[in-house]
This record gives sequence, structure tokens and C-alpha cells, in this order.
Amino acid sequence: MIGDVADKGMPSAIYMARTHAFLYAELNRDLSPVAILKRVNRYLCQVSANPLFVTVLLGILDTRSGEFHYGRGGHELPILASRDNRIERFPYNQGQLLGMLDDPIIDEQHITIPQGGTLLLYTDGAVDGRNMQGISFGLNGVLETMRGIYTQAASEVCEALLHTITDYQRGVPQDDDITLVVMKRV
Repeated sequence: MIGDVADKGMPSAIYMARTHAFLYAELNRDLSPVAILKRVNRYLCQVSANPLFVTVLLGILDTRSGEFHYGRGGHELPILASRDNRIERFPYNQGQLLGMLDDPIIDEQHITIPQGGTLLLYTDGAVDGRNMQGISFGLNGVLETMRGIYTQAASEVCEALLHTITDYQRGVPQDDDITLVVMKRV
């Protein structure tokens, strides 16, 4: 699971902590990722008077088959790198954020990570970082970086991508946090 909360500061941190707790509580039920995200959304709408929201991607990985079944509530799309040097984002449906709408649309997908493949989950801070000229690193920056590093170990992919993003910014203050999750099928 990966998520991102709107805004900054203590209220946002508390909101994300609540979201995290709700998600973990619901994981013990035998529910689909979409059902879990819809239940968590109901809780968030009940407990929050603030105009805060979260984006979340929650998935279940079958380590034998490589199938990754996920629900996406407004979060960035996963990126898959395959051994044949294909870097791709998948078809998707609308996925709405959690905590603002009574019944948000949750995007549900099934993808298979092939042998030797690498799946990247990330927050928008990975694409939004800007250089001295104000140009964002962008999705193309992430995709091109992945092309050169996806064969490395998962921790090395995270480190190399983060280093490339921060190097691109060259001392420009970071506007948003960056979270990276990498899964490899070996």
C-alpha cells in the first residue's frame, strides 16, 4: 500500500495516521482492495471535519503467479518494467480520492509482474520536483530513469531513483515528500 495526504503539517499527519490505522484494521477482513478502500473512505468521511483527503493504492501480490490485484483511490499509476526493456503504465479507470466523497469511484486492476520484472509505486513528489528553471522532473523523468535501473535490486532501484530526482533538483527546496515502493519478481 502507498498513499499521500493533502496539505502539510500536523493535521495532515494525523489524518494520514488515521488512514493508515483504518487500512490496517480492514486488512484483517477477507475483502477485495476496492471493498477495503470503500470502507476506509466511509470512516474518513465520518471522522473528519477538515477538508483533507488522501490518495491510496492498495494491492495484494500473489508471489507465486506475480499477479498484483489492486484498488486505486486517486493515486499515481504503477509503473512496470519488464526484462525486455519495456517500461509501461497500465490502462486505468477513474479512481477518486478518499475522505471527500460519500461513494468514490475506485479503480480496480489486475496486472502480472513477469519474471525479472520490477513494479514501482510512487507518490506525486517523485514527478513534481523542480529544477532551478522551474521545470518538473515529470513522469518522463521517472520512466527514463527506470529504463536504466530496473534490473537492479529493489532497494537499489529506490536509491538510484531518489538520487536522480534529488540531483535533478540541485538544491531547489523540495515541495513535496517522495515515497517509493519497488517490487521485483525474481
